[in-house]
Amino acid sequence: MPATTTPTRDEARIRACIDAVAQAIRVKDVNALMTHYTPDTIIFDLMPLQTLGIDAYRRNFEAWFGSVEGPIEFEIHDLRIATRDDVAFGHYTSGIRCRRKTGAQTEYRVRVSASSIPPVTKLKVVPPFIASGGRAWWVSTNTG
Repeated sequence: MPATTTPTRDEARIRACIDAVAQAIRVKDVNALMTHYTPDTIIFDLMPLQTLGIDAYRRNFEAWFGSVEGPIEFEIHDLRIATRDDVAFGHYTSGIRCRRKTGAQTEYRVRVSASSIPPVTKLKVVPPFIASGGRAWWVSTNTG
């Protein structure tokens, strides 16, 4: 298949999208975060096991953001992106730290893997434990 975009351009767009998602999580901006999700998103997570659609996933983030005091520390580690003519793959781990409104400090790591079909014009991210009918798919596992 002929290349439709250059790998470096796709990589830069994917990195920018991941950075935008991370920033939205850090400042608990659910509106900015949701711009990176497809409407038909299906989320597979530990609780609930399955969430259907962007509206339901928005409610999950609203509940999480509402339970956290102050900003969320969200770090991206070991980001790797590989692109070819008609597909792009990436993976990373994220370190998450926050203080719950109960006063409890939480810290955990999440592993995220992703694939996308270029051209990556506006990548719709489907992060942790997610599959989507859209242009991207992300699967994540909690690494403790």
